[in-house]
Amino acid sequence: MSSEKSFLANRELAGQRIHAMVPAWRGKDVRFEQTLASHAGSIREAGLRRKRLWLMSGMVLSLAAAAFAARDAAGAVGGPSAETSPPPGLTRLALAGSDLSKGITGGGALPPGVITIAETASDSETGQLVARGEELLELGDPASARLFFELAAARGDARAATGVGKTYDPAFFIKSGIHGADPDPGEAVKWYRQGIADGDPEAGTRLRELSLWLGLPIDLADPPTLEVKSATGEEDTPARLQIEAALSDTDGSETLSIAIDGVPKGARLSAGSEEDGGRWILGPADLAELSFIPAANFSGEVELIVGATAKEKDGDSLTETRKLPVTIKGVADEPNLTVAAADGEEGVAVPLDIKAELGDGDGSESLSVTVGGLPEGATLSAGQVEPDGRWRLASADLDGLTLKAAQHFSGEFSLSVSAVAEEADGKKATKDTQGGR
Repeated sequence: MSSEKSFLANRELAGQRIHAMVPAWRGKDVRFEQTLASHAGSIREAGLRRKRLWLMSGMVLSLAAAAFAARDAAGAVGGPSAETSPPPGLTRLALAGSDLSKGITGGGALPPGVITIAETASDSETGQLVARGEELLELGDPASARLFFELAAARGDARAATGVGKTYDPAFFIKSGIHGADPDPGEAVKWYRQGIADGDPEAGTRLRELSLWLGLPIDLADPPTLEVKSATGEEDTPARLQIEAALSDTDGSETLSIAIDGVPKGARLSAGSEEDGGRWILGPADLAELSFIPAANFSGEVELIVGATAKEKDGDSLTETRKLPVTIKGVADEPNLTVAAADGEEGVAVPLDIKAELGDGDGSESLSVTVGGLPEGATLSAGQVEPDGRWRLASADLDGLTLKAAQHFSGEFSLSVSAVAEEADGKKATKDTQGGR
């Protein structure tokens, strides 16, 4: 048996069980707007229609029917009791301490098996309300679904505002095969606009579909055009960014803005204004000569996220996003190198004062030192001799470096010293000097 048939088959049984659980409920004449007065805030002010208790009863019967069908299918017997947990699907339906919870029980404590929602609902609880609303829409019960969406919307959930709109939307009813419901296009438009303002992307889609179905123009933002090309530059040099963005709707009702995310710390753009978290906001005119300026000595890959947003005067907006990879190639910086004249006595190792260090401290370069011009038979205390007679040393070899001349050697000679900085891609920068003895 399908879930919908199971729901219908168990509805009467559910009604009997719910009636037994909450005997004081059916006699109450509670208006929904009054019930949510302390919780709905601006939602109530937006013009919610009053819902009497029979509508809430229909909602709970729908949920309970699904719950009892699921439990009866598993072989369970009887309704919920104080000793058992609520059946699956019997969702939280009353705000703790609210007029609604008091109205249900006629005095305070909720009946066994009915769970309350804390007045400060967590994200997960709000998400459950939205999920229950969607389930009721799938069952073809928009009036009951609306109550769940309204509770979640009162807590600021953007999806819930869109959900309320769907419970009024004639285009959505036809698309979803919902029959017997009372549509209200005006309310649908109002709630969809609320969903747009709250940031739910589905709201704009629904509003467009409703506009087409009605055959009436509703001011909606058209998607802007956005094209980007990958950029390449060199270390310590601005990299030109190729970004083209424009409005599709040129009737003057829309404005265009561009946001670029992912700019690393220390880097910047040549135009626009910087916000927190590596975001830059630009206008269309800023794109003409826009460049990415990397941090000093930076080389590597950066992925920028470019978003172009078209916004209508009424607040509706659409954003197109693209990824823009930027490659900054390393350029070897000339290292720092100093040497001092040295002297010593025959047969004694002569200390050499050679200092070398990288000019780029970002870790992308390596440093080596070569020493040439040694007289025949002379050696250094560290490093390796190359086939051409020069000695190659690491920067660590310079500490305590000495030269030992051949036996009985005396005289003067000049050493040639070179410091070489090398990038990972093989690019090099060299600084040369000479020292004497």
